[in-house]
Amino acid sequence: MTDLKDFAPVQINTLYGFDNVKDFYRLVGYDVINLQTGHIKKLSFHERNYPYVTLETKDYTPNKKCLLHHLLALAYIKNDRFEVVEHLDDNPRNYDISNLKFSTQSENLKRAFENDHGNRTDKIFEVILKNGESHMGTLKEISARLGIPRQTLYCRYYAQMPGRKIQSVKLAPNSNGRSTD
Repeated sequence: MTDLKDFAPVQINTLYGFDNVKDFYRLVGYDVINLQTGHIKKLSFHERNYPYVTLETKDYTPNKKCLLHHLLALAYIKNDRFEVVEHLDDNPRNYDISNLKFSTQSENLKRAFENDHGNRTDKIFEVILKNGESHMGTLKEISARLGIPRQTLYCRYYAQMPGRKIQSVKLAPNSNGRSTD
């Protein structure tokens, strides 16, 4: 991991979007430290393998789950206008500062598709068009067959919203196997 010893500790509630977090949490290198107890916060893992820490809030709202790569990027990487923190190697468990950069959602998705990001190419999907046609296969295969960008298909799947031509995009039953379409 990139050595962050030259970076000053950062009070987490001073970072953009974390102003309701209690003021006794500090980001010191790759560790989140509770200054009241002196303990390093234990990492938990999101369903998509992203490490996060849970921090107490000061306004009695539910505790805040903070993705570690977001905290690191906000504290240690210059951000001009971007809202997404991108993992350059597409590995959510690699939160090394040299593997992170700010980006737009569009740029992040485009790069992931260009690199055939595994979780977007291996699963079998069913795409139903508004004219009633049904197509099954990976997003890459369906994209080539229909001439619809993979980004559009994946966004329709993720947002669960229809498009001009697309009625629905969903995981096919038994999507761990190959389709026979």
